Amino acid sequence: MTICVRLLLESKEKKIQEFIQDFQKLTAADDKTARVEEFLQSLYGAMAQDSLANTKGVFEGRPSAQAEIHTLSAYKTPRDKVQCILRMCSTIMNLLSLANEYSVPGADDFVPVLVFVLIKANPPCLLSTVQYINNFYTNRLTGEEYYCCMQFTAAVKFIKTIDDRK
Repeated sequence: MTICVRLLLESKEKKIQEFIQDFQKLTAADDKTARVEEFLQSLYGAMAQDSLANTKGVFEGRPSAQAEIHTLSAYKTPRDKVQCILRMCSTIMNLLSLANEYSVPGADDFVPVLVFVLIKANPPCLLSTVQYINNFYTNRLTGEEYYCCMQFTAAVKFIKTIDDRK
């Protein structure tokens, strides 16, 4: 929800600045109150028009998780590839957080979505990319990078064995 509000406010920044300038010129309390009410009503209307149901997505204009991971082979260094994976994982976690704002998504929520995203995106050279990162960068991973890379590697290994489970 926080992300949705932030995106809406960013898109209305010019109107907010105009409101502040107009508001500062007013002297009477009744005029200020009326102006605030008008402004809030216009924001409520904008929120109703820009609701999740009426848009193509909260992250419209920004790379989706699938689009992000599809660019993985464009990066040359293992660090850059890990950053790409991290951005994809962050996008997935943000979307999972939006889906249920009352709980924090865990691995049980994250991994199936990660597997789905990888299957749908089908990035080129996926196995060699995992091997490249594991050979040249794994010992430098810490914190969130480590978690995302380990989940990513596990998801790739799972996808690799799907045909064997028939």
